Amino acid sequence: MIDAVIVKTGKDYTLFLKDETKEPVQKNIRIATSKYLTRGYSRPSEKITTDWVEGPTVSRIENEWVVYFDMYRDHHMGAVKSPDLKNWEDITNQISFPEGTRHGTVFMVEESLLKKLKALKP
Repeated sequence: MIDAVIVKTGKDYTLFLKDETKEPVQKNIRIATSKYLTRGYSRPSEKITTDWVEGPTVSRIENEWVVYFDMYRDHHMGAVKSPDLKNWEDITNQISFPEGTRHGTVFMVEESLLKKLKALKP
């Protein structure tokens, strides 16, 4: 397992991780849960993404969890969403990232800051 990120989900912690199993090849994102931050995580769930992805980052948007990830073989980002961390829907065709984006972190900012950042010249 690599590329792990932990998010507090209610009273528990949810660990999003990349399954690096080589036989049979997996290369997908799964989740594990615990009541404690640093120990006692469950066995990983079934995969929540397609194969050949890595670098999950998680965001809570309205009432849904959104997991973004690097579809490194296809050279673009992908995403899945879930209202309950159990039922996942692929929303890759509903997102967009700048060309060349790889592993990253998604976070919320105030609209005023976003406008200032967009106004910056590279």
